[in-house]
Amino acid sequence: TAAYAFAVIAFCLGFFAVVFSFCSQKGRGGLAALLFFITLCQGLSLLVFSSDVVKVFAAHGIELGISFGAGCSIAAIIFWFFAAVSAAGVAKNGDGDSDASREELEEPLVANDEAEAA
Repeated sequence: TAAYAFAVIAFCLGFFAVVFSFCSQKGRGGLAALLFFITLCQGLSLLVFSSDVVKVFAAHGIELGISFGAGCSIAAIIFWFFAAVSAAGVAKNGDGDSDASREELEEPLVANDEAEAA
């Protein structure tokens, strides 16, 4: 049951992380930490292979292994990890929309004759 709980936690937090990443421009460090936690929960959802569930299904002639569902879970672990690393990189370097990048701009941004024509 712990594996199912981790799968639900990863799904719910993943949904909120995606919504948070679209809605918030600040706090990318918190997003990176959340994505690393989701990576951990998604990985722990594979605990089902070390539980008694495998033995119960094997007793009924059903063999559990890494097939399509587990392969998708492994792919999700990799994608969550890369999302966490990229969010951490953005949080460390800034998002490129800071005032430091605007200092290089010169006024006026539009030539006076173009501004009058508009």
